[in-house]
Amino acid sequence: MGKIKVQNRNTIIFKDGDSWVLLAVIYTKNRKGADLSEIIASGDMINHAIFTWQELQGGLYRLLKGGYILESSDGYRPSEKTLGLYGKILKKTTSVLKQMELLSKELNVDELLENYDPAQANQDIDYPPINERLVNAAYCEYKEKLSIKKHDRKKLC
Repeated sequence: MGKIKVQNRNTIIFKDGDSWVLLAVIYTKNRKGADLSEIIASGDMINHAIFTWQELQGGLYRLLKGGYILESSDGYRPSEKTLGLYGKILKKTTSVLKQMELLSKELNVDELLENYDPAQANQDIDYPPINERLVNAAYCEYKEKLSIKKHDRKKLC
């Protein structure tokens, strides 16, 4: 079982990138569960950037513990709590950045911190289902899918 540092027994301290991870899980639209390569693809579409493995490990773990996502043998999916919240957000905005901002408020994340370090997003967390090797493999799978879509079949990873 993983461990997480909490402020008190009931309070999870969400980090700046967690709203991005959550929105990526929502955007996969995979109700059975999205694998890491799907979450990476969704995150790239949202933010035009790639998660660090630490952001995925820390973010997915905190979101699981907070009840915002569920884990299955197929991957990760939004919880009913999250789907209800996202329905309310969609009534307010379709802007991806505004959706991330509203999710950050829901998670009680401070505004973008200048000292936020994505490489430290998993600090004090032990969550073996997500590690650097698995995230790198998922990233390579994502890159392979991109290359096939662009008809460039050369090996990328």
